[in-house]
Amino acid sequence: MPVEKFSEAIFWAEQVAKKAIERAKEEGIEVITCRSGQTPSGAKHIGNFNDNVRSYFVAKLIQQMGYKARHVQTHDDMDPLRKIPVRMPDLDGRWHELSKEEIKRLSKFVGFPLCRVPDPFGCCKSWAEHFEKVWEEGCKIAGIKMTEYYRNEDLYREGKFNPYIELVFERIEKAREIILEHQRTKTKEYVPFWVICENCGRITGKVVSFDLESKTVEYVCTNRSLAGKYNTGCCGYKGCVSWENGTGKLDWQFEWPAQMHMFNTIVEPFGKDHYEGSWPICQKVITSIYDGKPPIAFVYEMFLINGKKMSARHGNVFTVQDMVRIMEPEIFLYFYTKRPLKQREINLKNLALIFEFEKAERIYFGVEKAKNEKEERNVRIAYKLAWADRPIPKKIPVRIPYFHAAIIAQVVKDVEKEQEVVFKLLRKTGHIKGELNEEEKKSVIERIKRARNWVLSYGPENLRFKPLERLSEGILSKIDEKMKKCIADVKNALMRNVSKEELETLLFDLPRKYEVPVKKFFQTFYEILLGKKEGPRLALLLISLRDFAIKRLEEIEKLL
Repeated sequence: MPVEKFSEAIFWAEQVAKKAIERAKEEGIEVITCRSGQTPSGAKHIGNFNDNVRSYFVAKLIQQMGYKARHVQTHDDMDPLRKIPVRMPDLDGRWHELSKEEIKRLSKFVGFPLCRVPDPFGCCKSWAEHFEKVWEEGCKIAGIKMTEYYRNEDLYREGKFNPYIELVFERIEKAREIILEHQRTKTKEYVPFWVICENCGRITGKVVSFDLESKTVEYVCTNRSLAGKYNTGCCGYKGCVSWENGTGKLDWQFEWPAQMHMFNTIVEPFGKDHYEGSWPICQKVITSIYDGKPPIAFVYEMFLINGKKMSARHGNVFTVQDMVRIMEPEIFLYFYTKRPLKQREINLKNLALIFEFEKAERIYFGVEKAKNEKEERNVRIAYKLAWADRPIPKKIPVRIPYFHAAIIAQVVKDVEKEQEVVFKLLRKTGHIKGELNEEEKKSVIERIKRARNWVLSYGPENLRFKPLERLSEGILSKIDEKMKKCIADVKNALMRNVSKEELETLLFDLPRKYEVPVKKFFQTFYEILLGKKEGPRLALLLISLRDFAIKRLEEIEKLL
C-alpha cells in the first residue's frame, strides 16, 4: 500500500480522516483505530512525539466527522536495552546526569528486555515502567487524554501475540524470503523470534529449532549486535521453552505489523526512516504472513532544533515536558498541525512558533483576516486540534507579548506572590486594559513563569538582564552635556508616568534633538541600568523598572 500524499488545498489530517472513514465503511468497521508506538528505552524526545500526536489528530477529526475512533499507543517494552543514556529525566520530567558508577551498574543489563531492567531512579518496578510514565505524563500535560495505552509485556504474557508467532513459524519459508529480499545480513536459517534466556535474563536466545505441535522452541544464548553497534553479550546457555505467553518476542519487522493487525489499525503515521527501512517489509508481512491489510500510512519528515537534528551528542534532546515549561501546551501542539512532509524547525532563540500561533489565534477569533478562504479554513482546523482534549476558549485569550513577559519575569522576583506588582506593571505598559477574571490572571502569571524558564535557559543574551546594583566604573566619563540633557528628559518623562507609546516616541526623538549618536544614546542607558551595552527594548525596560530607573537617573545627575 503506498504512503499517503497530501493536497495542499485541504488540511492534511482531514484528508487522512476521510480516507479512513471510507475504508471503514467498505470493510464494515464501526470504530476506526488510529495507532502509534514507542520504545521506552529512555527519554523520548519531541521528534518521537510525531507518531503519537499526528495519529491522535486524525482520530480527533474522525470523531468530529461523526464516526467513532480510538487512539491506541503501544509501549514496546520487550525490546532489549541497547545502552545507558548519560542523561535521563525523573518522573517530573527533570533531567539528571548519571555518574560513571551508575552507568557501570546499569550497563550489566544491556540486552535485557526493558521491562526487566531496574528503574535507574528506583521509583518504578522497571526501567520500562519509568519511561512509560514519563511519556504518558508528557502526553497528558500536552492535553492528550483519549489515548489507550498498551504494554507489549502484557500483550505477550496475555497471549495476544501467540497467533502471530504461530503464523510466522507456520510460514517460516515465506518469512525468510521476505526478510532476505531486504536484509543481506540475515541467513537462510533466520527465525524472527528471540527467547529470554532462562539463565542470564537477556533476550538473546537464538532459535535453532521449533515444534509446531508442542509450540516450543529450542534456543542457544548468543551475542546480539543491536542497531549494528551495541553488543549484548551472552552466556551460551541452551534451553527449550514454549513460545507462548511472554517467553520471548518477535523481531521488530514482524512485531510491528502484528501490532497493526492486532488492533485492526486503519491509520498509522511513521517517520521517514521507517518508510525507507521497515515499512516495505511490514507491508509484505502483514499481507503474506498475517493475512491482513496494511493501514493507511503517512510519513512525516524529521524536524530540527535550532538548526540541528536532536541527539544526545549535541545535548539538544527535548521532551514534551521541556517544551510546556517554556510555552503553552496549545502552542506546542500547534507545531504538529503543520504538513508532515516538510522539514521544520523549532528555534528556541526566537520562538517564532509562538508568534505564528498567536496570529492563527487572531484569525480564528476574527481579529485578523487570513490571506484567503483556504488559509482561514485550515487555520481553524489546526487551532482546534492544538487544544487537544482541553476546552477551546469561547473568546480570544489574554496573551501578554512573550518577550515582554520575559522582561517582567526578570523584574519581579516572585510573580506568584507579587501578582499585584505584575498587573500594575502590565497596566502601565498598556498590555492589560480593563479587569481580568481569575482564569485570565492565572493564564498571565503562567505565561510569565514560562517566559522566565525560557529566557534564563535558552533566550538571547540581549534579553537577559539584572538591574545593576552599583554604577559601573567609567560610565560618568562617557556622559557629556548632550547626553546629560537626554537623561534629564527621560527621567522627567518617567516621573510624569507617560505611556509606553509616548516614551517610545521620546526615545526616538531625543538623539535627533540633542545630536547624540543613536548607538551611543541607547548603549549609555543600558550601561546605566544593566551594566552592559544592550538589552530588551528600552521603553519597556524603563517602564518596567520605573522606580529603579528614576532613582538611578537622579543618582547620575547628582554625580555629574
